Amino acid sequence: MRGQEHLGWKASLGGFYVIASTAGLLLAFSGGPPLGVTGDFGQPNCTDCHSGNSLNAAGGTFTISGVPAEYVPGNAYPITVAISKSGQSRWGFELAARSVTSGQQAGTLTATNTTNTQVRSSGGIQYISHTGPGTQAGSAQGTWTFNWTAPATAVGAIRFGAAGNAANNNLSNSGDFIYTATVTTDPVSVSQPITALFPQVAVGGGFTTLFTLVNTGIDALSGNLILTNSNGSPMEVALSAPSSLTIPSGGAKFIEAAPVNPTDSTAAGWARVESAGGALGGVATFQFASGGQLASVAGVLSADDTDVATIPVDDDATKGRFTGYAVANHEDNDVNIRIILVDANGVPVGQPMRPSQLNPLRAKNHVARFLFQDLNDPNLKQQGSMVLIADGGRKFAVVALVQNSG
Repeated sequence: MRGQEHLGWKASLGGFYVIASTAGLLLAFSGGPPLGVTGDFGQPNCTDCHSGNSLNAAGGTFTISGVPAEYVPGNAYPITVAISKSGQSRWGFELAARSVTSGQQAGTLTATNTTNTQVRSSGGIQYISHTGPGTQAGSAQGTWTFNWTAPATAVGAIRFGAAGNAANNNLSNSGDFIYTATVTTDPVSVSQPITALFPQVAVGGGFTTLFTLVNTGIDALSGNLILTNSNGSPMEVALSAPSSLTIPSGGAKFIEAAPVNPTDSTAAGWARVESAGGALGGVATFQFASGGQLASVAGVLSADDTDVATIPVDDDATKGRFTGYAVANHEDNDVNIRIILVDANGVPVGQPMRPSQLNPLRAKNHVARFLFQDLNDPNLKQQGSMVLIADGGRKFAVVALVQNSG
């Protein structure tokens, strides 16, 4: 900071004077700190002027309280900034609230006590800070309360960044202590209904998955595409378009999921779309490329959840043809699934199977297997069907897998 802005902050906590010339003429000034010195998002902090002590020195406290862990769009929240340091007796601060992703203004800051606080703007960012009387000269600590109104729509994580000055009221910038603090709030977690389930996603090792999403409803659709690993954790992929969706009536959205690194090995999981409005239809297209050439393509419609599913079986190990399943548990509770093998005449074969991978299938987890693995018979030759049944009527999503390498 240089020039008058630099000097304005220097004197704002030290008697409200500005050095107007090298001769040392002092003029009254009480405009508060210069803008853009919160110490956050790459900005400087007040040590540019108030030097001599280390930033965030021991013995002082500087806090931002009242920031919700999760904000509700449009809601107003009282925020309090407080600073204290033994031996100091004059106080100041500056705070801004910005989107973590974009660094832009997030929500609205309002001074509820205009005697002690003021809101000014620069470069599209609001800054709230002390006023002259707000320096609370002679007090044991500085405290300011104001309102923050969350943006009308969620913008992701929002970070409050602030710098504070614990000054000694000696009418200069010497002997002051500067502190910084940040607090982050996330948008409130509001789960929308699941409108499409894709029980199998494959990326890496030559695989990509293309999601084609169509809104056949009369209203616009908004939501999110969420990809999950087999173990229930978020799936790390490179998406060709944002996972947040806005699809107008009659419109379509195309999102390809590819490996983060081209050399990544194959990873499998599942996906879901949570959305509101419109009527969603979807297809997941699995593409396999080898040596830079497309080798195979398979498209699978989005699945509904169910408690019973029947998959045709036409296995012949001598021809390299095997049938399997990909099952995703989209619920928040575990599910247990048994498999009944049925021959071509509809007669059950053997006893129901309970593969350990499906008993239980943990919440948000995914399993992809072939029937010959469950039967431990790599030479399997079987025609008929297999029926997957969830205990207690719980729901799961499933898609048939067919491998034909003959």
